[in-house]
Amino acid sequence: MNNKQATQGAGVSKQVDELATIRVDALFERLGTTKAGLSEEEAERRLDQYGPNEIAEEKARTWAHRLFTASRNPLVILLYGARHHFLRHGRSASRERHALDGYSWIGLALCSGNSR
Repeated sequence: MNNKQATQGAGVSKQVDELATIRVDALFERLGTTKAGLSEEEAERRLDQYGPNEIAEEKARTWAHRLFTASRNPLVILLYGARHHFLRHGRSASRERHALDGYSWIGLALCSGNSR
């Protein structure tokens, strides 16, 4: 597997893939820089134009949003249905045990979906 195949399989944008495969002098020309780097003026201009080069942070989600998102998980829906079935059709002597099992599994599924 060559580098081009590896980058295409990794979900890399076409522009990054293209820049990774051209010659270095063509890359510098395309990016408007040199081997020595940007001049102070050009760095200031790009900072004004594009802003600082920072990694975006993920938005903090409320517990209600995370609970709503996790509740849409098909596994959670299946477990909720199974819990409902056990509560409705289980023998009365084991109904409490089934309820505990059902709530435990739903709690685990919701927690695993909210691990972020």
